[in-house]
Amino acid sequence: MSTYVLKAARRDVGRAGALRRGGFVPGIVYGGGGENVAVKMAAADVLRFFQQQGGRGILQLEIDGRPETVMVKEVQRHPVRLDVLHIDFQRVRMTEKVHASVPLRLEGEEALVKAGAVLQHALREVEVSCLPADLPSELVVDVSSLAPGASLTVGDLQAPPGVEILNDPDQVVAVAVAGRAAWTAGQAAPEAGQEAGAGAAEDAGQDAGDDAGGGDA
Repeated sequence: MSTYVLKAARRDVGRAGALRRGGFVPGIVYGGGGENVAVKMAAADVLRFFQQQGGRGILQLEIDGRPETVMVKEVQRHPVRLDVLHIDFQRVRMTEKVHASVPLRLEGEEALVKAGAVLQHALREVEVSCLPADLPSELVVDVSSLAPGASLTVGDLQAPPGVEILNDPDQVVAVAVAGRAAWTAGQAAPEAGQEAGAGAAEDAGQDAGDDAGGGDA
């Protein structure tokens, strides 16, 4: 499998807001026994990376033409627009295990609907440990056999060879809620959504103030 290549360039620390307005996304590369390097990437290239790779996995970051094997460690996003504001990259060695978050993709939900149940997601991703070459882009989980009222836990997940799931085995991944209970639980959704919207608006105001200050991670 080919490794995704993302181009970057060194940058001066600070003035992150000006970089973003100029069409760039600031970032930092660290770890692996090397120096910390502040970088910038074209926003269009970052968007393409997230669209094609989900912003995950192992990639080659070409800094001024020099490749570094890295993984995305942390992504900062705008709280309302969800634009990528900053990316932390960690250098990796292909012979050393890494810890990473891997998304869960649940399949078979149609069978639950036919059985009169609604699937409620409790966990969207798991933490894993593995060699970089074994890092999966996602874990596919079949939920079609869940009976109404039953739950799926981390201990029920099947990890690929060479991959260790680090979450508590008793942590709930999803629950098949029987029809009436699912309808009742859904009644709280509008109020919760209103509260979430209010919180996002407050966060947006705070973020605008931070950008105006020109701070950088």
